[in-house]
Amino acid sequence: MLDELKLFKDHVSIVDIALNSFGFLIDKKKSCKSSVVLRSGAEKLVVMKHPTFGYDTYFGRVPEDRGTVIDFVNFRLHSNDARLIPVRQLLRQYAPGSKKPAVRKVSAQEIQAMAPVVVEKDLEGIAEYLNSIPDYTGTYLTETRGLDQSIIERFSVGLGMYGNAIFPHITNDNEYCGYEYKNKPKCGDKKSVTGFSEGGHKGFFVGCPDESDIVKKIVVTEAGIDALSYYQLKPEPHTLYISTAGTQLSELQKSQLMEILYNYPNATLVLAMDNDEFKDGVFIPFDQRPGEIMAKLVTRLAHLGMKIVRDTPILKDWNADLLAKRDQA
Repeated sequence: MLDELKLFKDHVSIVDIALNSFGFLIDKKKSCKSSVVLRSGAEKLVVMKHPTFGYDTYFGRVPEDRGTVIDFVNFRLHSNDARLIPVRQLLRQYAPGSKKPAVRKVSAQEIQAMAPVVVEKDLEGIAEYLNSIPDYTGTYLTETRGLDQSIIERFSVGLGMYGNAIFPHITNDNEYCGYEYKNKPKCGDKKSVTGFSEGGHKGFFVGCPDESDIVKKIVVTEAGIDALSYYQLKPEPHTLYISTAGTQLSELQKSQLMEILYNYPNATLVLAMDNDEFKDGVFIPFDQRPGEIMAKLVTRLAHLGMKIVRDTPILKDWNADLLAKRDQA
């Protein structure tokens, strides 16, 4: 019986069974090569391949709605049968060699066609630009943001036009896809220059300062400067630092982060998002703060059993904590 469940898990497509038995539709605008987004009314699912074992995995809007094709069916049938008989009966219709009426299958070509259209020359231009710029030697990060030059070098920050600090974003295939940029305020402005490159898309700014092959901790922050500030405040070996460039994760970023977390199942996930208490002078209730909403989202992306820690800065973000520490010295 266990062999049958393994057969289902390894060979039955979540997308096939969702379309044919549960009335889901594919969201072509949100789907891509690495993940398929499914919708049915208020329900939304993201389906992707397990990075190690290759079978389908998925996650929905609630923590209980995630896992393999077996979990997918069991959650929707609300089955309390310990032997999963109703689940098995349905999955047998989709198993290889089934004599049941054929179901509509989603081909690899269809999934490939769902990928968002990205102008290839823009990505090539971004890669060419990032490969051409020198390492960061400006003064904004050191003088204004209080970061040590040695740490800036360990994180491979680039120096762009006008002294911009460039934080390259990569995909899980280690290809450039865009970049964050930061600089001091323009004349007459109070807010720092901040933005993301045009012509690309957000992946992750990733740093592993000690270049270790062993990852014991994964720290997720909202911005590249936060990642560097966190490391300067709390340096630890065997730690991977990830910046998302904002609190709104795209479907591509969600699937990318899931893959990273699956690759390091024994690592501790540290949710190091901001602590913004006010917006435009108005107090924000704790559970409505962007950092807390993002922390809950990232928690849902982690696999069951992963150790998760919420590490909140004392002030609004980790760079503010770093500057306060500098001023007290």
